[in-house]
Amino acid sequence: MVYLLLCLTFSKPHDRSFWIVLSTIAVPLSLYTTLVYAKTLTCTFDKRLGSVSLIRQNLWGSEDFLCLIRDVASVEVETTFQRSDPWKRHQTHRLYLVLMSGEKILLHGMGLASARSSAWEICRFLGLRPYTEVEQPGWF
Repeated sequence: MVYLLLCLTFSKPHDRSFWIVLSTIAVPLSLYTTLVYAKTLTCTFDKRLGSVSLIRQNLWGSEDFLCLIRDVASVEVETTFQRSDPWKRHQTHRLYLVLMSGEKILLHGMGLASARSSAWEICRFLGLRPYTEVEQPGWF
């Protein structure tokens, strides 16, 4: 966005029309993408009630999930490796609650350091054994 403003300010007059047209397309598209795909996740661990509550919200509504703390078996940090092109390899880290039934509940996709610290805090708070780290094979 800053780059766009600098180009509008310091470009030649015939180039300004290009940047104005580009901004009329890019700015509303980025706002729409932010409003539609931006989600907030609220995760509440309540020891008094013995429950875990997850609420995912976006512009179109919310999705609620409720389970008991005693149903939580472990916490897992999953790393998936991907390639967007032949030279770049990306890592995606996700934090999951694993239930006794084997179901995995996604808490968040984040950086490795924050996923590890969040997993450690959840395990400590719930009195679970230390979290596990899993590497999923991806396209190499």
